[in-house]
Amino acid sequence: MKTFTKLTLAGAMMVALAATGAKAGEIRGDYRDIHRDRVELRHDLRAGDYAGARAERRDLRSDYRDLRHDRWDHFRDARRDRRDLGNDYRDVARDRWELRRDLRTGDYAAARAERRDLARDYQDIRNDRRDLRWDR
Repeated sequence: MKTFTKLTLAGAMMVALAATGAKAGEIRGDYRDIHRDRVELRHDLRAGDYAGARAERRDLRSDYRDLRHDRWDHFRDARRDRRDLGNDYRDVARDRWELRRDLRTGDYAAARAERRDLARDYQDIRNDRRDLRWDR
């Protein structure tokens, strides 16, 4: 069972890392496309191929638009992560209050469940912080 859990967690980490690298590669690819289109535009203008230059201008505009959208998605993702982190802190505060209440009233089974819930919330906070760091 432990091996299966470890493999599942390792697979989840690989998916998360691949997604982060994919976003960085997307933005890097956009810059490469822009550079390539600018070079081809210069060559078309020097050669007098104005129809080709028009097509390159169109490609260049679409590459800049793609870059803007990728950056905007990146910032939107970071904003979502910050909001999620705030909600997680609010959940922790609520769970701590419930834990204190359960201990005060002597309901130890509920306190044990609250401790497990707190552990999950703290893990979620760690994951959200890591995700926010990767988004920078």
